[in-house]
Amino acid sequence: MGRRRLRSRACAAGRDPVALLSPVPIDAARVPFEPATPSPMAADLPSSPSTGLSREDLPWLLALALLTVPLFAGPLLRGEVLYRRDLNMLWVPQMESFVRAVAEGSLPLWDPYRAFGQPLLADPRAEIAYPPTWLNLILRPGTYLTGYVVGHIVLAAVGLYRWLRLRGASTLASVAGAAVWETSGPLLSHGNFGHMLPAAAWMPWIFAEADRCLDEPGRRSVLRLALVTAAQLLAGSPDVTMLTGLGLVVYVAPRLFHPSWPARVGRLALAGALAACTSALQWLPMLELVRHGVRSTMGATERTTGSVTPARLVEAVMPVWWNSLRLQHHVSLAVLDAIEPFMLSIYLGAPALALAAVGLWRVPRRLAWPLGAMALVALLFSMGPHGLIYDAIVAVTPLRLVRFPSKATIVVALAVGMLAGLGLDALRTARRAAAVPFAVLLAACVVARIAVARVEWWGPRLLAAEASAGEWARAAAVNVRAIDLTAALLAVAVLAIWLAPRKLAVALVALAAVGDLAIRHRDLNASAPAALFSVRPAALDLLPGGRLARIYSYDYGFATSAQKARGLLPSPLVLARAPRGWPLPAAYVLGVHETLAPPTAARWGVFGSYDLDTVGFFTPAQTRLAELLREVEGSPAHLRLLQVGGVDAVLALRPERWWADLVPVGEASGSFREPIRVFRVPDTRPRAYVVSGVRTIPDDEAAIQALVDPAFDPAREVVLDSGVPTPIAPEFTSATRILEHRSDRVTIEAEASRSAVLVLLGASDPGWRASLDGVRVPVRRANAIFRAVDLPPGRHRVVFLYRPATIEAGALLSLVGAVALIGLALPQRGAARGQAARDSLRSR
Repeated sequence: MGRRRLRSRACAAGRDPVALLSPVPIDAARVPFEPATPSPMAADLPSSPSTGLSREDLPWLLALALLTVPLFAGPLLRGEVLYRRDLNMLWVPQMESFVRAVAEGSLPLWDPYRAFGQPLLADPRAEIAYPPTWLNLILRPGTYLTGYVVGHIVLAAVGLYRWLRLRGASTLASVAGAAVWETSGPLLSHGNFGHMLPAAAWMPWIFAEADRCLDEPGRRSVLRLALVTAAQLLAGSPDVTMLTGLGLVVYVAPRLFHPSWPARVGRLALAGALAACTSALQWLPMLELVRHGVRSTMGATERTTGSVTPARLVEAVMPVWWNSLRLQHHVSLAVLDAIEPFMLSIYLGAPALALAAVGLWRVPRRLAWPLGAMALVALLFSMGPHGLIYDAIVAVTPLRLVRFPSKATIVVALAVGMLAGLGLDALRTARRAAAVPFAVLLAACVVARIAVARVEWWGPRLLAAEASAGEWARAAAVNVRAIDLTAALLAVAVLAIWLAPRKLAVALVALAAVGDLAIRHRDLNASAPAALFSVRPAALDLLPGGRLARIYSYDYGFATSAQKARGLLPSPLVLARAPRGWPLPAAYVLGVHETLAPPTAARWGVFGSYDLDTVGFFTPAQTRLAELLREVEGSPAHLRLLQVGGVDAVLALRPERWWADLVPVGEASGSFREPIRVFRVPDTRPRAYVVSGVRTIPDDEAAIQALVDPAFDPAREVVLDSGVPTPIAPEFTSATRILEHRSDRVTIEAEASRSAVLVLLGASDPGWRASLDGVRVPVRRANAIFRAVDLPPGRHRVVFLYRPATIEAGALLSLVGAVALIGLALPQRGAARGQAARDSLRSR
């Protein structure tokens, strides 16, 4: 019931209308949700206020699900697999480590294959605590990826549809707004990053439940908000979660200027606390990982790489892709703030933006303006140092941990989808004047088309020198066709608003807004033949070292910080051949997999070593060692580091001077021009060994330099971070045997003729515990990054077990949170008896 009708009924009865509008404590939990902004089609409100959805909504939800078919035609219709970027390089190898850990009977807490070993559950990208992840145990990677990405895109669309319905939007407006969000560039771009997409999919659900929690007193509203917030926290993207929090603060702030603001803030805080408690199993270990990793020490330059530059803002409004052009290096850095954009598309749709402008203009301010403010703050944050507020926000919030600020465009896309849906309803009462934003953007398209078509003017200034005139023309033609299509749809919208009947005009404008985005992004999430995740690299058959082989595969896709400082860029490999029918980008990825580039070798149970840190979760010492290996190439220190790390084999393609220190094993052909050369590292350290000599160096950098000191003998001594230095015993004898090697547990039988140190070449972490013949002993940090324990004379059994205290505490907190949520979900007997009594009185 709207406020105007309620006020008129109260005045007619001679009662105070303010008292009627105040919540009644006894029945507060049973008051149905009243949308703050009734639409022109108020009779079309959902019939089930408890969820915002009803059976009548199912056909429309099915339509939103079917909209994913043209967006993901390859996986859904042709049986192909999604593979772009993080999906094939990071996500699939991590999932294989998870499956392998569970299959061997271990808890999925540690990944022994990434580098020298890395936390698994604590890494939010692995999503171990997110229930859908466990479907990997029964599904193939490609099948799971398709369901994972498409399912969360649909979840995101349903969430915004529900939010619009709760805000009083009509069915058509809700479908259109949800479809705009579903087909937007920022949301679909998140599909290339695995863990970021689920977190983005839960965003509209959180906003919808926050709306209800503000307006509905009672524990059920708190329960719903806590559940969806916990789902986002478990989904594994702290960056998207923090960006959701930023948008939510801006959105709800005006709603807190209300007499009942303490109760509203209390409900939001209680829901947030319950969500945090329930999801502690994920975020508590993650905080420990971040605290010990290099991500917590990121500088401003590293943190803001990939921001949305002013030049790239054009791409948010016009269907022009800078990435489709072979730009000069300095132009790429100026326009994309990177060699290639982090977000493949930030296009929000010109017709959709025009519709959102109508929503800002015609929808009541108490709803439209918070959405507009949310979009503006997120957009300015996404611009990083190019914006006005980035420094102020990161100075007072944890958002300084967010890399690539362009991720914040996901919040902008959500607000645009919401405003577009509300704006479509507003078209019913603002007919001709509503054509203005469409006409303005149509004129902008005309200007953009003229500029893009003049390739002879901008080509020499922007494009790489090696780009041919034919490439210039093709690049211009692709963008011109996209602009023409958008301009045509804008023209249809303008004509429909002016000339068509009301219902037809609304339908045509909705089709223009959704169609523009759907056509533009139909190939954004590229797919490859399913064989991409099943082809076995031939180089695997050449690896020495047995079951526990550790390799160093030269990573040609990344440059170290020192190389970047000298202006050296990654040098991509040249594709020479591709399987018949494969798209060239997919064939290139296949070639990368054939080289066992880190961390893809984890798919086959091969252990990595000096992997470069691409996400900032390595410890400073581990990051430094990996970069040092690159810096000392061509010197004896290079071979020394390989031996210290227990590297059995090296894979490389381009001839280098340091190859002379290695023993050739063989060559394997692949997709690239150069064959894959496999080398054996001579005199490398075994996985576990015992030494008598000890150097004590607490400083990481000094310890790392000691490892490359010619006087250091890795076969007879070790560098520890604490303890008493011990000289090398001249007649020392020892023996070791690995009895058990699982992901979270290593059992070693070791024997020493005198007091010594047992070294295990696996990455050190505070979560590792050790026992010597059943007695707990401290784990020492050896050679800057490895694990070690003191070993008395004689034969002993040593067990290393990975059980971080943060995981145990997180599991306990999650259990407490789950019990609290179940308690909120259970009906209260007293409330039920009170309601029965009130129903009885009414019946009399």
